[in-house]
Amino acid sequence: MARDKSCCFTGHRVIPQESYYRVLFLLRQNVENKIKEGYTDFYTGGALGFDTLAALTVLRLKMVYKNIKLHLVLPCISQADKWSSEDKRMYERIK
Repeated sequence: MARDKSCCFTGHRVIPQESYYRVLFLLRQNVENKIKEGYTDFYTGGALGFDTLAALTVLRLKMVYKNIKLHLVLPCISQADKWSSEDKRMYERIK
């Protein structure tokens, strides 16, 4: 891993519905710009909200840019234990 070509994400757990698509658009645009600048390693904490949105964005872009990697930096193994079934399915997809 080259530290100077790594990108880390953090953000709010709750993204207001009226902002969701704007955040998603800007996130994808910025991640794709970083990929074009040579960034290959992307890190997120795997929490609900922005962390999940960032992870899914990287995974979608990985279909086009095969060389990028998503790394989850989890606070603990049991992070998702109390999440809803739907959120747990999303989490498993990201892991």
